[in-house]
Amino acid sequence: MNKPERLTSAVAAAEFQVGGVIMRRPFRIRRLGHFGVNVTNPEKSKDFYCRLLGFRVSDPIDFGPRLPEDKRASVGTTVGYFSRHGTDHHSFVFFPKDAYAVLNPHSLKPSGTINQITWQVGSLQEVSDAFDWF
Repeated sequence: MNKPERLTSAVAAAEFQVGGVIMRRPFRIRRLGHFGVNVTNPEKSKDFYCRLLGFRVSDPIDFGPRLPEDKRASVGTTVGYFSRHGTDHHSFVFFPKDAYAVLNPHSLKPSGTINQITWQVGSLQEVSDAFDWF
């Protein structure tokens, strides 16, 4: 399906009821969920974000077992980290750029530093409606 370059005036003028509030889109972002970046040195990043900024590691993630055997030695470190600053399991993730690029070639683009960003909405229905809207 081809997406239009610009919203038509009919779509732009549409109104949706979201949690009892009329909005111009079928969802309302409540807060930032979590954010992830690709880094060249996950250990230095861990030191910076944890020691200096106070994040705590929730879990490490090793991309090594997911990589093709012939690529494992060429990517350097394969371990990244899920980290948190509050009560969520993770709010910030940093993955090894070279290992991640093998699994997701799109991350090689100049704009490929961010690997994920999530927003929290009020319901699963809002997620579904947002998917259809986009």
